[in-house]
Amino acid sequence: MKKITGIIFDIDGVLYSGEEAVDGACYALNLIADAKIQFRCLSNTTRKSSDSISEKLKDFGFIIPKENIITPAVVVSKILNLMDIKKCFFLVTEDVCDDFYSSGLISDEINPEAVVIGDAGQNFNYERLNRVFRILIENNRYNKNKSIENNEVFFRKKIIVDKSTNKNGYSNKNNMAKSEKKDENMTEIRTEHINSVPANKVQCKQISFFALEMDKYWMDKDGLSLSAGPFIKGLEYATETNAYLIGKPSLLFFNSSLSSLGKDPHETLVVGDDIITDIGGAKNAGISGALVRTGKFREDKLISSGIKPDFILNSVSNLPEILGLK
Repeated sequence: MKKITGIIFDIDGVLYSGEEAVDGACYALNLIADAKIQFRCLSNTTRKSSDSISEKLKDFGFIIPKENIITPAVVVSKILNLMDIKKCFFLVTEDVCDDFYSSGLISDEINPEAVVIGDAGQNFNYERLNRVFRILIENNRYNKNKSIENNEVFFRKKIIVDKSTNKNGYSNKNNMAKSEKKDENMTEIRTEHINSVPANKVQCKQISFFALEMDKYWMDKDGLSLSAGPFIKGLEYATETNAYLIGKPSLLFFNSSLSSLGKDPHETLVVGDDIITDIGGAKNAGISGALVRTGKFREDKLISSGIKPDFILNSVSNLPEILGLK
């Protein structure tokens, strides 16, 4: 097995499930920390701030600072600051707004520069959804494209080049490595050294409309509940606007984790309980994936997905063994 020097953990369903820590999870993380293997926790939750997640993990016995917790709210805050956007319409819970406000963003529901939607729970009501609809339909007339500048913050080893204009921002063509992958938006992902990338641009459709996640539903304490996805899809349909997805399984989300770790995909492992968003997203980013049989894991989903994890573990407690720490 290749040497793993960085790990990206999903949280809910991997480190804890329901209101209990997964058996052996704390011990496993302690072994990994003692071995000097760096890790980050990547969560798709859009109801809680990174500080709240850190506090909840502490209740389960995990000591993980909020700086090591990456959520869609944390990532989109960095993107908006890079775009010099401050005024936003936030359709989210109050708790997750802490990550926005601490990064300097402000709430403006009259004249926003961007709309950011997560799982808003009870805040998904007709009045607020209709206000977002009107903002998006109006913005769609004037704001077709914006750019994310200095994208090396999120793509430390990969940059995205706009093929349609052939403007890649390179001053020295010899710095360019071979093309690795193409996507559907006429862009090309290329490897590059961290410190040699000038202020390139990532062209994104309808960048003023951000979806923190697109999950259909989630398991609440009293049963399955609608998540943000159905509401965002409805707004996309009504406004003929495409939201820019930030959370899993987006490539940007996993690349932001690699950037935070300072690691390459080949030396990193993603550990998750969702074959599509965790393992599928990892594979798309060139990262190995370990699927755990806890949380939302379902055997039928694994079979029907067509995705092959590099490892299948009964739980995260088995991870030190495959890393050679036991």
